[in-house]
Amino acid sequence: MTAKELFLSMESYEEFDRRRSELKGLKMDKETLEHAKKIFPTVSGTKEELYSFLPDGRMVLGGKGDTKKKNTEL
Repeated sequence: MTAKELFLSMESYEEFDRRRSELKGLKMDKETLEHAKKIFPTVSGTKEELYSFLPDGRMVLGGKGDTKKKNTEL
């Protein structure tokens, strides 16, 4: 069974998580992405910004920067 066939036969994220090492090198295509949408959990109720901006304008994941990009040009 190929990695793609194994992935497409999985029915839950928990099964994927247990067998993740068997799927190394799996190439994602349209079919595998659609299946991933079905079995992977989705985020809901997020109340904070996932990205923020540092004073120099760089965007960072999380962090304590501002959530709106500032004009850093003088």
